[in-house]
Parts: sequence; C-alpha cells; structure tokens
Amino acid sequence: MARVALDGYGATSYALALLDKRKGLEQFVVLKAGRGGFREIVLQKPFAGIGTVVWRAPPGKSADMYSPGEVRIAHDSIIWERMESASQQFYYANGRFHKLQTSD
Repeated sequence: MARVALDGYGATSYALALLDKRKGLEQFVVLKAGRGGFREIVLQKPFAGIGTVVWRAPPGKSADMYSPGEVRIAHDSIIWERMESASQQFYYANGRFHKLQTSD
C-alpha cells in the first residue's frame, strides 16, 4: 500500500497491490480521495501472479521507455512493479490516470 496526494487538493489517496493467495491472483487498485469519500479505481484487473509492489513517487519528470521526451508530473504518482520484472508509473492529470512504462 502507498499513500499518495494525486492532485492539488492535498487529500490522501491509497494505492493497493491486492493479493488473493488462494487463487494466485493479484490486482492493482487505487482508492481515490474526492468529495464525499473514496472512489475505487481498478488500474490492473486480476491476473495470475505473486510478487507485485506499489510505492509513492514524488512530483517531477519521468519518461516512458517507448516514447521520446519527458513528462512533467505535478503531484505524487504511483510506481507499480512486478518484482524482478516490469514497472509502470501511474499519475493523475486532467481528471484521469495516465501510464508510463518505466522498465521492461
């Protein structure tokens, strides 16, 4: 789980790497803070695997390994990583989540 401030309002949202050990499934969910409470946003539907982590990345510049140039991220973002494999960065801008492939 990671605590993140995804927008300029300062509210704390939560990124969760969920694991169902019985079924061997994982899922990536964000509880996005907003007016009236939290909204659940599924960023990765359930998939077979064990070994995913999430953490907070501070505001700054980042890049997608498959696209030229950099992206300036104004607020916290979330790194979602399959251990010893690929990682993706999710950031919230203009009312929706965007994704960068940060490693393969």
